Formats: sequence, C-alpha cells, structure tokens
Amino acid sequence: MDIASLASSIAQIQTSNSISVAVAKKSLDAQKQEGDAAIKLLEQAAKTAPGGGDASPDGVGAGIDVRG
Repeated sequence: MDIASLASSIAQIQTSNSISVAVAKKSLDAQKQEGDAAIKLLEQAAKTAPGGGDASPDGVGAGIDVRG
C-alpha cells in the first residue's frame, strides 16, 4: 500500500468517525428533549391529579362514585 492510498484511507476513516459522533450527539439530544417533555407531562399530571395541589382543601371532587 502506498502513502497516498494510506493517507486517503485514514482521512476517510476520520470523516466516517466524525459523522458517527455527530449522529450520536443528535440522537442523544433528541432523547434528552423527549425525556424533558415526558417529565413536564408528568409534573402537569401531578398538579391536576386529586391531592396534587389543585384539589380543594375539603376534598370535594377528589373521588368518583362508580358503584351507583
């Protein structure tokens, strides 16, 4: 293998590695955003759930009679 083809192969490998790292970073960022959104949804659900802060102090509306 001559020097020129070796240098070309090394450059190609470095480019491939750089692309792989960039794709991995994008994927990690997307997963972090999805996780943050899920946490925000859970926090909002906790605020609106009975006993989650928005319920009345006397407990009115905290339960549903499903037996009839």
